[in-house]
Parts: sequence; C-alpha cells; structure tokens
Amino acid sequence: MKEVGICNRLHHSKKVSQLSQKLIKDEIKLGEIIWREIIGITELEDAYKKLNYLVIKEEDIKLSHKNKLKKNELLKREAESIEGEADQKIKSLYKFQGDLSEELIDIKRKSQEYEAICADLRKKFINPNNEISEEIKSQYTETRQLLVKLKLKDQQARNQLEKTKGQLQEILTSTSRMNSEIMSKVSKSSKDLASNTTEFEAIQGYKEKAYMKIGAFLVQNFN
Repeated sequence: MKEVGICNRLHHSKKVSQLSQKLIKDEIKLGEIIWREIIGITELEDAYKKLNYLVIKEEDIKLSHKNKLKKNELLKREAESIEGEADQKIKSLYKFQGDLSEELIDIKRKSQEYEAICADLRKKFINPNNEISEEIKSQYTETRQLLVKLKLKDQQARNQLEKTKGQLQEILTSTSRMNSEIMSKVSKSSKDLASNTTEFEAIQGYKEKAYMKIGAFLVQNFN
C-alpha cells in the first residue's frame, strides 16, 4: 500500500508539473500575441517598455548579423580570388621556367657543336703542313663570335631563370600574407557573429519573461 501511495504522489506531482509547464507556455503565447495592445495598463507599463526596447535591439542584432554574414562571404570570395590569381601567375612562371630550361639545353647543345668546330679548326692552324686559307680564318672567327653570342644568351637565360625564382617566392609570400590578413578578419567577424547569436538568444529569454508576466497578469485579472 505504501508503494502504491508513493506511485500516486509521483504521478500527481508529474501531472502538476506538466500542467504548470503548459500554463507557462500558454501565458507566454498570450503575452506574445497581445503585448502591443497593453498600452494604458499601468501594471504592465515596464514590461511594455522593455519589450519595445528588446524588439528594437533584436532588429539591430539581426541587421548586424546579416551584414557580418555578407562581409564574411565577400572576404572568402576575396581570398579565393587572390588564390586564383596567384595560381595563374605561378603556372605562367612555371611555364616560362620550362621554356628557359629548354632554351638553356639548346644553347648548351649548340655551344658544344661550335666548340667542336673551333677545336677542329685550331688543329688545322697547329699543323704546319696545312695552308691556312682566308676561308678557314673567317670560319673560325665567325664560329668564335657565335660562341660569344651563345654565352651571352646563356647568361641572360640564367638571369631570367633566377629572377623567376624570386618572383615565385614573392607571389607565395604576398599571397600568404594577404590570405592571413583576410582570415584574421573572417575570424574576428565569426566571433562577432557568435556574440550576436548569444545576445540574440539572451533577448529571446528576456522577451519570454516579459511575455509571461503580461500573460499571467491578463489571466489573473481579465478571466
């Protein structure tokens, strides 16, 4: 019997709790529906003023939230644009480096060919039995001039290759710096958004209390 009594009390307590929660929800709903119509009721003047303030504050937060979301999206697009532009420049420089490397290989091949020609012509100069014609002298001079030009081209290509390495490093450094700055702004904006969400949720709690006060007053005094 004792156990039955305990069960009955627990069931009754649970029922009262459920009814109490339903009453609170009903009072909140009533207050939410009617609060703009309570002007002139002295007892509810503070609740009315508070709700007016909270609604304005809520709209300000919503607008701020919307603007920050838009700003975040723009910042992310800017980061993507910077990365895309950097990627195109890097690809272009890599292609240029490839072209320069091929040019250096071609210069080396031609230089070896001209060096071989010069070496063969020098052998003719050294051999006392050979008669050195003007044609051989001219050929040797022209070949040496071509070698000098190739060496100049080789140096220019190497200088350009070295320059592209510096340009690549500069692109990587500047892209990293700009993205870091943007991500810092995104991080700050995200924190502001989280703060807005927290403040918005707090306002909902304050509004519910004001609604409940209004609803409870109306139920007690106008039923």
